Amino acid sequence: MPRFDKKLLRVPSFVATLLTGLILLAMVLTVMFSWNKVKNFTLYEKVMAGGLFGLILGIHGLLHLGLEVAYNFNPLDENNKQKILK
Repeated sequence: MPRFDKKLLRVPSFVATLLTGLILLAMVLTVMFSWNKVKNFTLYEKVMAGGLFGLILGIHGLLHLGLEVAYNFNPLDENNKQKILK
């Protein structure tokens, strides 16, 4: 059974990508489970929530780009998965 290389967890950009991914997941789950409250937001609250989501999504995407360039880490590439899961 392949094992995950724990050295990758010490790479700051990997940790930052993981944390922003968890924040995005928490935001999506919060919206899903409290939809009745969210749909009653004022326009200002909706714009602020959308802006916050957009910022976090953009930062997460830039961190993915940094991982791909600096560490040759593309989670969608099957060859990279095999290198990491040695």
